[in-house]
Amino acid sequence: ATRACTGSADFTARVWDCVSGAELAQFPHDHIVRSVTFSKKDASQLATGCQDKMVRIYDLNVASSENNDPQKTLTGHTATIKKIIWSDENTIMTASDDKTLRKWDLRAGSCVHTRTFDSAVSDLSIMNTSDGDIITAVVHSNVIFFNNIAEMPIKQYTLPSKLNTACLHKDLKTFVAGGEDLKMYKYDYETG
Repeated sequence: ATRACTGSADFTARVWDCVSGAELAQFPHDHIVRSVTFSKKDASQLATGCQDKMVRIYDLNVASSENNDPQKTLTGHTATIKKIIWSDENTIMTASDDKTLRKWDLRAGSCVHTRTFDSAVSDLSIMNTSDGDIITAVVHSNVIFFNNIAEMPIKQYTLPSKLNTACLHKDLKTFVAGGEDLKMYKYDYETG
């Protein structure tokens, strides 16, 4: 909890010192940075998703004002990347306006699975549980739960409004969602 990362319409991603508020690193991009996140294990890497349809991975151990180039650049999306999350140290997932969820293997530097929907994917999150990961995706008015995006959903619920975001509670009993009707919804995860 000593560092924060931000993405901005000023075409940068930045890393901040949470105690002093000082900027620790700045990473220029070619367009608006829509999503940023630290790697899971030790936060030594930063992943960014951009309006230019690219994913960039930065090694924070070598980043400096003289060296702020990405370690890896991943291409394949055809529209804005709305959300990026780490599944593990070698795997990220992205949600995009191109109506896809993608799973990327960072060792190979390529997309290993694409799941396509009828509408843009506006949000994506992951909950680590003792029984494995539960991935939450938001597609139009649907909240969809997966153990693996390459498999069929384990649950799917349609809410009364187009949604922007949803989050599963760590107790796995409820989830919340919010969208264009300016309401927050709380649902029972098991029954909907």
